[in-house]
Amino acid sequence: MFVAAKEIKLLKENQGNELLALAHRELIIGSELMDRRYKLWNSIRWNQSRVAVKREIRSNMSRVTFDAKTAYLTAKSAFDEFMLEVQISETVEVNRLLKIHTCLYSVSGWFIKYSADRHQLRLEILLEIA
Repeated sequence: MFVAAKEIKLLKENQGNELLALAHRELIIGSELMDRRYKLWNSIRWNQSRVAVKREIRSNMSRVTFDAKTAYLTAKSAFDEFMLEVQISETVEVNRLLKIHTCLYSVSGWFIKYSADRHQLRLEILLEIA
């Protein structure tokens, strides 16, 4: 996510474009949340910790991942809207746009592979509460 955020920042169209600014902001938030998830994962010794501690760490990781996925989806939809608006021309940095798209696609694959079932269940619970 951080690479995509960096590339969006470097886009020339970023100057004054609200969709790219939103995508950049959300990708930074998502990157920070995934860094927090990594630190949570490495905060205990999994072989030696009690079951309650493991359960709490997994619960925290799940919440952080859900929030990161929400930020990612917001950024992806903003970037997709930008792509629909922009005219492919010489002024658009096509290679940079492809790199951003590839990064976002890779992140999407990670979320599908590692967190799809848990987060769909959490989303359904949140929708029932609201």
